[in-house]
Amino acid sequence: MHGPKGEELPAAMLFCCNMNAVRSPMLYGLARLLYRSHVLLDSCGVHVGQADPL
Repeated sequence: MHGPKGEELPAAMLFCCNMNAVRSPMLYGLARLLYRSHVLLDSCGVHVGQADPL
């Protein structure tokens, strides 16, 4: 699979962080902007809980 500039892309990317509250959704959004529909993207968390509001 190749991107818009001809670069080779992975078939899928999974972004994982503690609670899927900040880091992985942010990276997911950036990757979606960069790769659009060329790569299957998803994000997840490894722990269940409330995000720290601070």
